[in-house]
Amino acid sequence: QAHTASVFREAYDIPYNLVDLSLSSESRLAEAAGLLLDLPFGRFTRQELLRVAAHPCVIGRFSDADPAEWLDWCERLGIFHGADQADHCDTYIERDLCNWDQGVKRLALGAFLSGRQSGEERVYESGGERYLPEETPPGSLASVAGFAALVRSLIADARFCRGRELTVDGWILFLQELFRSYFVPQTEEDERDFL
Repeated sequence: QAHTASVFREAYDIPYNLVDLSLSSESRLAEAAGLLLDLPFGRFTRQELLRVAAHPCVIGRFSDADPAEWLDWCERLGIFHGADQADHCDTYIERDLCNWDQGVKRLALGAFLSGRQSGEERVYESGGERYLPEETPPGSLASVAGFAALVRSLIADARFCRGRELTVDGWILFLQELFRSYFVPQTEEDERDFL
Protein backbone atom coordinates (compact mmCIF):
# COMPACT_ATOMS: atom_id res chain seq x y z
CA GLN A 1 0.00 0.00 0.00
CA ALA A 2 2.80 2.41 0.87
CA HIS A 3 4.36 2.04 -2.59
CA THR A 4 1.19 1.97 -4.67
CA ALA A 5 1.00 5.73 -5.26
CA SER A 6 4.61 6.03 -6.39
CA VAL A 7 4.39 3.00 -8.71
CA PHE A 8 1.29 4.27 -10.49
CA ARG A 9 2.58 7.85 -10.65
CA GLU A 10 5.91 6.75 -12.14
CA ALA A 11 4.20 4.48 -14.65
CA TYR A 12 2.76 7.21 -16.89
CA ASP A 13 0.78 8.90 -14.08
CA ILE A 14 -1.92 6.21 -14.12
CA PRO A 15 -4.94 7.11 -11.94
CA TYR A 16 -5.78 4.60 -9.24
CA ASN A 17 -8.18 4.05 -6.35
CA LEU A 18 -7.62 1.70 -3.41
CA VAL A 19 -10.71 -0.06 -2.07
CA ASP A 20 -11.38 -2.19 0.98
CA LEU A 21 -9.08 -0.15 3.21
CA SER A 22 -10.33 1.08 6.54
CA LEU A 23 -10.22 4.81 7.10
CA SER A 24 -8.07 4.31 10.20
CA SER A 25 -5.35 2.68 8.09
CA GLU A 26 -5.19 5.89 6.04
CA SER A 27 -5.57 8.52 8.76
CA ARG A 28 -3.95 8.99 12.18
CA LEU A 29 -6.92 11.06 13.29
CA ALA A 30 -9.39 8.37 12.25
CA GLU A 31 -7.27 5.84 14.14
CA ALA A 32 -7.45 8.03 17.27
CA ALA A 33 -11.21 8.42 16.84
CA GLY A 34 -11.63 4.65 16.60
CA LEU A 35 -9.58 4.10 19.76
CA LEU A 36 -11.58 6.76 21.61
CA LEU A 37 -14.91 5.26 20.49
CA ASP A 38 -13.81 1.80 21.66
CA LEU A 39 -13.24 2.96 25.26
CA PRO A 40 -16.88 2.72 26.45
CA PHE A 41 -16.94 -0.94 25.41
CA GLY A 42 -13.72 -1.92 27.18
CA ARG A 43 -12.49 -2.60 30.71
CA PHE A 44 -10.23 0.44 30.97
CA THR A 45 -7.13 -1.70 30.62
CA ARG A 46 -3.73 -0.05 30.59
CA GLN A 47 -3.39 -0.75 26.87
CA GLU A 48 -6.85 0.59 25.98
CA LEU A 49 -6.42 3.87 27.81
CA LEU A 50 -2.76 4.49 26.98
CA ARG A 51 -3.32 3.86 23.26
CA VAL A 52 -5.73 6.81 23.29
CA ALA A 53 -3.84 9.01 25.76
CA ALA A 54 -0.44 8.56 24.08
CA HIS A 55 -1.74 8.87 20.53
CA PRO A 56 0.06 11.75 18.75
CA CYS A 57 -3.24 13.52 18.00
CA VAL A 58 -4.18 13.42 21.71
CA ILE A 59 -0.91 13.77 23.60
CA GLY A 60 -0.01 16.73 21.37
CA ARG A 61 -2.18 18.87 23.66
CA PHE A 62 0.37 18.37 26.45
CA SER A 63 3.70 19.92 25.54
CA ASP A 64 5.48 18.46 28.59
CA ALA A 65 4.13 14.92 28.13
CA ASP A 66 6.36 11.94 27.51
CA PRO A 67 4.50 8.72 26.57
CA ALA A 68 7.37 6.56 27.82
CA GLU A 69 7.19 8.29 31.20
CA TRP A 70 3.41 7.74 31.32
CA LEU A 71 3.90 4.03 30.63
CA ASP A 72 6.59 3.85 33.32
CA TRP A 73 4.23 5.44 35.84
CA CYS A 74 1.52 2.89 35.01
CA GLU A 75 3.98 0.06 35.59
CA ARG A 76 5.26 1.46 38.89
CA LEU A 77 1.73 2.25 40.09
CA GLY A 78 0.44 -1.20 39.24
CA ILE A 79 -2.31 0.04 36.91
CA PHE A 80 -3.73 -2.89 34.98
CA HIS A 81 -7.47 -2.44 34.47
CA GLY A 82 -10.57 -0.83 35.87
CA ALA A 83 -11.46 2.81 36.33
CA ASP A 84 -11.71 2.54 40.10
CA GLN A 85 -12.27 0.11 42.95
CA ALA A 86 -15.94 -0.36 41.99
CA ASP A 87 -14.82 -2.02 38.75
CA HIS A 88 -13.23 -4.78 40.85
CA CYS A 89 -16.31 -5.67 42.88
CA ASP A 90 -16.96 -9.41 42.93
CA THR A 91 -13.36 -10.17 41.97
CA TYR A 92 -10.36 -11.40 43.92
CA ILE A 93 -9.09 -7.80 44.19
CA GLU A 94 -10.44 -6.64 47.55
CA ARG A 95 -8.27 -3.55 48.15
CA ASP A 96 -8.00 -0.40 46.07
CA LEU A 97 -5.32 -1.72 43.71
CA CYS A 98 -4.67 -2.21 39.99
CA ASN A 99 -7.05 0.54 38.81
CA TRP A 100 -6.57 4.01 37.32
CA ASP A 101 -8.09 5.92 40.23
CA GLN A 102 -5.63 4.61 42.82
CA GLY A 103 -2.74 5.27 40.42
CA VAL A 104 -3.77 8.87 39.82
CA LYS A 105 -4.27 9.39 43.57
CA ARG A 106 -0.78 8.06 44.31
CA LEU A 107 0.76 10.31 41.65
CA ALA A 108 -1.08 13.34 43.04
CA LEU A 109 0.05 12.48 46.57
CA GLY A 110 3.61 12.19 45.28
CA ALA A 111 3.54 15.84 44.25
CA PHE A 112 3.27 16.76 47.95
CA LEU A 113 4.58 13.81 49.95
CA SER A 114 7.77 11.77 49.94
CA GLY A 115 7.61 8.20 48.76
CA ARG A 116 9.71 5.13 48.18
CA GLN A 117 12.27 7.02 46.03
CA SER A 118 13.21 9.09 49.10
CA GLY A 119 13.19 6.06 51.38
CA GLU A 120 9.81 6.96 52.87
CA GLU A 121 7.65 3.90 53.51
CA ARG A 122 4.81 5.58 55.41
CA VAL A 123 1.47 5.46 53.63
CA TYR A 124 -1.37 7.93 53.32
CA GLU A 125 -4.70 6.67 54.65
CA SER A 126 -8.07 7.79 53.32
CA GLY A 127 -11.48 6.13 53.47
CA GLY A 128 -10.05 2.97 54.99
CA GLU A 129 -7.55 2.55 52.15
CA ARG A 130 -3.78 2.99 52.28
CA TYR A 131 -1.84 4.64 49.46
CA LEU A 132 1.93 4.81 49.04
CA PRO A 133 2.72 8.14 47.31
CA GLU A 134 4.57 7.89 44.00
CA GLU A 135 6.98 10.81 44.07
CA THR A 136 6.76 13.16 41.14
CA PRO A 137 10.14 13.42 39.42
CA PRO A 138 11.62 16.93 39.38
CA GLY A 139 10.27 18.91 36.45
CA SER A 140 7.42 16.47 35.79
CA LEU A 141 4.62 18.20 37.66
CA ALA A 142 3.02 19.53 34.46
CA SER A 143 3.18 16.08 32.88
CA VAL A 144 1.62 14.50 35.98
CA ALA A 145 -1.18 17.06 35.93
CA GLY A 146 -1.84 16.46 32.22
CA PHE A 147 -1.76 12.70 32.65
CA ALA A 148 -4.17 12.77 35.60
CA ALA A 149 -6.60 15.17 33.91
CA LEU A 150 -6.59 13.23 30.65
CA VAL A 151 -7.09 9.82 32.27
CA ARG A 152 -9.94 11.04 34.47
CA SER A 153 -11.57 12.83 31.53
CA LEU A 154 -11.33 9.82 29.19
CA ILE A 155 -12.88 7.56 31.82
CA ALA A 156 -15.68 10.02 32.63
CA ASP A 157 -16.58 10.45 28.95
CA ALA A 158 -16.46 6.70 28.29
CA ARG A 159 -18.72 6.05 31.28
CA PHE A 160 -21.10 8.76 30.07
CA CYS A 161 -21.48 6.87 26.77
CA ARG A 162 -22.25 3.52 28.38
CA GLY A 163 -25.96 2.88 28.23
CA ARG A 164 -26.67 6.49 27.21
CA GLU A 165 -29.65 7.09 24.96
CA LEU A 166 -29.48 10.17 22.75
CA THR A 167 -31.10 11.15 19.49
CA VAL A 168 -28.99 10.96 16.35
CA ASP A 169 -28.56 14.75 16.49
CA GLY A 170 -27.59 14.46 20.17
CA TRP A 171 -24.91 11.87 19.39
CA ILE A 172 -23.56 13.96 16.53
CA LEU A 173 -23.22 17.01 18.77
CA PHE A 174 -21.70 14.94 21.57
CA LEU A 175 -19.14 13.31 19.28
CA GLN A 176 -18.20 16.62 17.68
CA GLU A 177 -17.48 18.08 21.12
CA LEU A 178 -15.68 14.91 22.20
CA PHE A 179 -13.36 15.06 19.19
CA ARG A 180 -12.74 18.79 19.66
CA SER A 181 -11.88 18.18 23.31
CA TYR A 182 -9.29 15.48 22.72
CA PHE A 183 -7.80 15.85 19.27
CA VAL A 184 -5.05 18.26 18.27
CA PRO A 185 -4.15 17.80 14.60
CA GLN A 186 -0.38 17.56 14.18
CA THR A 187 -0.04 17.75 10.40
CA GLU A 188 -1.90 19.28 7.45
CA GLU A 189 -3.32 15.84 6.73
CA ASP A 190 -4.55 15.56 10.33
CA GLU A 191 -6.14 19.00 10.02
CA ARG A 192 -7.87 18.03 6.78
CA ASP A 193 -9.14 14.80 8.33
CA PHE A 194 -10.29 16.65 11.43
CA LEU A 195 -12.36 19.07 9.36
